[in-house]
Amino acid sequence: MDQDAAYLDGGRSSGLTVGMKLLVKNKKPAAGAEANLNPDQTAAELVVVGLAETSAVTENPLPKRDVVPGDLAYLSS
Repeated sequence: MDQDAAYLDGGRSSGLTVGMKLLVKNKKPAAGAEANLNPDQTAAELVVVGLAETSAVTENPLPKRDVVPGDLAYLSS
């Protein structure tokens, strides 16, 4: 994965559009895992820059941490 890009399993068929902003939240840490991660804290703000029917490419202009497989992205309000 490119350091400044994240690839999503969701595209036009999921309602995404170019320019849409998505927030990645920290996952609730497993027991013994990084307990300092606040699950309500935003880990990254993604901007959709490319779309296909079922996938999207996003940029991560101001990452607070790396976006990793399994992270969930939510629509920004």
